[in-house]
Amino acid sequence: MSNSILSAQVRAITWTRSLVERVRSSEKGQGATEYAGVVIVSIIIVFAIITAVRGLNIGTSLTDKIKELLNEKTK
Repeated sequence: MSNSILSAQVRAITWTRSLVERVRSSEKGQGATEYAGVVIVSIIIVFAIITAVRGLNIGTSLTDKIKELLNEKTK
């Protein structure tokens, strides 16, 4: 193996390891946020399915619920 290829390989491995370390250290505390996001998306999907089964307009129902939530927050 030539020196230039070996040098490039060492740089690539070093860069990859440092990138992995930076990603690992920056993800502390992300678990709760990800779980909250999954829960919110799941609730929206369940709400959409229930609304579709009842034959209601999903857009109107969703807009009404968002308006209710915003009105509660501003009071």
